[in-house]
Amino acid sequence: MMNILQTEWIKIKSTPFLYLIFMASCVMPFFILVPIFVDAYNMVDLNRNPWSLHFTGVFAIFSVFVVTPLIIMMASTCDYVEHQAKANKYRYCTPVSRSQFYFGKSLFLVLMTLLSFLMLPFFAILAGYIVNLFLPEYEYTFYSPELWSRIHFLKRIFLASLGIIGIQYFLTTYFKHVIIPLGIGIIGYIISFILSALNSPLSLWMPYDYPLIVNDLKMFKNDQNEAMIGDILSKVELLSILVFIIFLFLGWLIERNRNIRE
Repeated sequence: MMNILQTEWIKIKSTPFLYLIFMASCVMPFFILVPIFVDAYNMVDLNRNPWSLHFTGVFAIFSVFVVTPLIIMMASTCDYVEHQAKANKYRYCTPVSRSQFYFGKSLFLVLMTLLSFLMLPFFAILAGYIVNLFLPEYEYTFYSPELWSRIHFLKRIFLASLGIIGIQYFLTTYFKHVIIPLGIGIIGYIISFILSALNSPLSLWMPYDYPLIVNDLKMFKNDQNEAMIGDILSKVELLSILVFIIFLFLGWLIERNRNIRE
């Protein structure tokens, strides 16, 4: 399995994979600086922890506009090199089993998604301290970022994103052309955005909706996300994990029964 992960890491250097992660996790937190600098007069709130509003804005942008497109792009391009070189069949000639290839690639997708989630809060903190250099009236240095609670918040979004990873990886396994899973993912994202904005009950059955409704982001209502197992997992997180497992299994059935002579 480690060999597969190392191979995938080497392979993505010739794809847009790393650039997507960098843009999502490192550059995106600095977008919040624009309204902070432009509207400092109205946004400064004395005697209140500025990190709360700061992280709410960063995480809202990330979960609503970045997470789903990022996963769609990463999952759709995970076989990009093989498709471009028309080398999909060559991996069946190696001593590595199909299961190692299939589950190793899915694990790599999960780890890369997790990496983007872990980098986000640290760059968000850096953005906050940069603001404080120019506008000390925000008082970022007077309060603690409370990093652990922020990571707990991101953990819920990450679990809610697993269903999208499972669906997109299944589509990438089933279809040989990268455009098809990419197109289906984009359509799913657009529909989910509309359902979330309308607070539709159907959003609970649309996995592309889960990162948008799992937390209160002050952008969409979360009437569909009722706690199911106390503070451990919500209904949205549990459904996302189930969708991930189901589609991962379906994709494995396709891969195991694939005719390599096709």
